[in-house]
Amino acid sequence: MMMMTNKNWERPLAGTAWLSGALPGGAQPENFKRELLFVLSEQIERYTAGKSSSVPMETAENILQSILYCVKAYLQAIPDAGTAALHITPRILFQEGQRILSSEVEKARHIWTDVKKTRIPTDLYVYNSTVDEGIKGFFSTYDLKFAAHENGALCGFPDYPLFCDDRSLEGILYMKRYLEQMKRENIWCAQFGKNKIRSILLVHGLKYHLDYREMIVNIPELVVEYLHLPKPDFNLM
Repeated sequence: MMMMTNKNWERPLAGTAWLSGALPGGAQPENFKRELLFVLSEQIERYTAGKSSSVPMETAENILQSILYCVKAYLQAIPDAGTAALHITPRILFQEGQRILSSEVEKARHIWTDVKKTRIPTDLYVYNSTVDEGIKGFFSTYDLKFAAHENGALCGFPDYPLFCDDRSLEGILYMKRYLEQMKRENIWCAQFGKNKIRSILLVHGLKYHLDYREMIVNIPELVVEYLHLPKPDFNLM
């Protein structure tokens, strides 16, 4: 267990290095970091339900990363992030970031509904399990309060690979982007029909001596390959 001291938090605060680039005129974010410690202390008390101000270093680091994720979400949503980081307290930035991310969670849920409505009619296990169970697991375990930067029960990324997947993101911002792309790919695949897609998967499975239903493949990618199509512009979907 670790008590809150400036020395102990040198390591977790290394995650705030990005602030230097966000602040204008070469300003140093030392005051910002100190105030972050107060926010972290408050979050730890909430995490322990007021029973302790001491938690393992790994837990504290994770909570701090969650705070920073929320702060960055807010700074990225406003036009003058540098000025905001200088004149708005970390507590307010954190709270506003949580508000934005809470809205993103609801938007992502709506997109997930659209994904299920437009789903590709296939018996590819990894696709169906991701749409039905993997995404459900994310929403049921996503922790906006203390682990906003994590992907919940997924412990990483969804099993079904996308044609275009931006894994530079994480947390709800990643999941929302993932679902948006999955919906586009679903809509694109609708033009080919169930039997065409099944035949392509079947041929690919036979080629590699695999049960096509158990392959971990991206459906649009195989369609493009086997039908010799140009790379789709999913932004038009």
